[in-house]
Amino acid sequence: MSSTISSTPSAANTVISSTGIGSGLDINSIVTSLTTAAGLAQNTQLSDRKSSLTALRHFFAWAKAHHVVLVNPTRGVTAREPRGFRGSTLDLPAQRKLFRRWTTDPDVHPHEAMVGLLALLHGATNQELRDLTIDDIDPASRSIRLGSRPQPTPLDPASWAALQRCLAHHGQITTGNPYVLVTRGTKATQAPASTYYLSHVLDAVGVRPRMLRSTP
Repeated sequence: MSSTISSTPSAANTVISSTGIGSGLDINSIVTSLTTAAGLAQNTQLSDRKSSLTALRHFFAWAKAHHVVLVNPTRGVTAREPRGFRGSTLDLPAQRKLFRRWTTDPDVHPHEAMVGLLALLHGATNQELRDLTIDDIDPASRSIRLGSRPQPTPLDPASWAALQRCLAHHGQITTGNPYVLVTRGTKATQAPASTYYLSHVLDAVGVRPRMLRSTP
């Protein structure tokens, strides 16, 4: 058996090279360096961690089979998924741009402005927005009832103004539909806007309500 890096399995060569090990080092030095790498692999980026661990497992399986090591140090090492939220969010400049659009541009559809502001500023879900009715609005306190939330949600001036635009739009289309968001398909019914409609009401700005809710 050769005692240099040339005798190691090809699957580990990439990892060996990334550790800075020279091609003339003896097998003991290689094992020592890769054992350390096996422990450090958990702290790298997820994609790098998975590929590194795969190569390390191949190497140590070979090393153990050739009695170079007694124990495979990659046993029990996993490429754990990072904890916490990993979805898409908007940075502050993008938030400011959308806020200006929804509060100053009279050409923006009232539904877009209200959905956008309530999702961004109040974390309103699609279902809560679909279920919002005129009876859920309290003009005296400028608050609304959203879904099963235990308390009414007080609205900031921008969100309240957007809601008033929606109510004005509601009055213009002559409908008996009790929901705030009324579409061409629901104005002659008593049904809420469709899930599809809520998912695409912000298409003009290229975002989804879920992204806005996730933005801190």
